[in-house]
Amino acid sequence: SALSGDKTAEEELEAQAKALEDKAKQISDRLNTNEKLREISRGGDVRTLGSYDEMLRGVARQVQELRIVFDATEAKEKEREWMANQTSGDLDDNKLIDGVTGERLIYRRRGTPDKPMGLFQRKPKRLMFVVDVSASMSRFNAEDGRLDRMAQTVVMVLEALNGRDHKFEYAIVGHSGASEAIPFVDFGRPPTSKIERSRVVSE
Repeated sequence: SALSGDKTAEEELEAQAKALEDKAKQISDRLNTNEKLREISRGGDVRTLGSYDEMLRGVARQVQELRIVFDATEAKEKEREWMANQTSGDLDDNKLIDGVTGERLIYRRRGTPDKPMGLFQRKPKRLMFVVDVSASMSRFNAEDGRLDRMAQTVVMVLEALNGRDHKFEYAIVGHSGASEAIPFVDFGRPPTSKIERSRVVSE
């Protein structure tokens, strides 16, 4: 009927209006979150940790500990392989005659060979960090400091990875209700100065 058709059209208009309203709210929430992050970088809010240097002082010990972890991590130059001339393991067919003559090193086993001193990994490891930049981060920051802690964590990662480009490539992306992946740092383009790193936190 005509009444039924009018009602359907009205419902569609209401649904479209609701979708537009939700989209506008998502954009607004995203802008509010960005402004909150900028306040953290500027130190403009007394409830935040203030400047980048102040945030860095708050995680200085964790930065040092994370650097130790990163420095101790090396990519494997070689995969596990058969190592010959072993005293135990699987009998090496190529050593059967040697075994008859009394040779003891006639076995082979799977393992990782010793890496020569000074050998560097050929390709850097790739790391991706995902941070929450949804509206709730700024909305509840005054209550539990969740945005402050996240910003500190980003500072810790940025400082710990600084100068380790030969070992690691990393990216940092934000996730929110408005977007699944908001780029802050791209692979192969790490911030090289403290000013650039502070901008990552303030974006």
